[in-house]
Amino acid sequence: MESVIKGFLGLFCLVSVVVLGYGVVSMAMSDRMADTYIDDCVNKIENSMYSEAVITECKQKASERGYKLDVDLYRREDVDVLRYGLIKMEYHNAYDLFDGDRTYMVSRNIY
Repeated sequence: MESVIKGFLGLFCLVSVVVLGYGVVSMAMSDRMADTYIDDCVNKIENSMYSEAVITECKQKASERGYKLDVDLYRREDVDVLRYGLIKMEYHNAYDLFDGDRTYMVSRNIY
């Protein structure tokens, strides 16, 4: 009887480690995918010289992936050239075991 209890306890510990490990790896992958996507958007926007078409395309693709992308562009008052901007993106992790409603945000400066 003692070996049955130890067996079930060992199996429970093994399943717990697998589930928690899957959650940690899944959250890390979700964070990495969000970081990669926002970096790609920053590069596209900077290389297109802040084109509205590129910004709209990035926002559409972000919403298809489940992200909420917000781009703020700033101009100097005395010069007609765009100088900088800020891009922010909100996302949810794919596997959030303990807090399923948490929203994460990542932001980057655009120069």
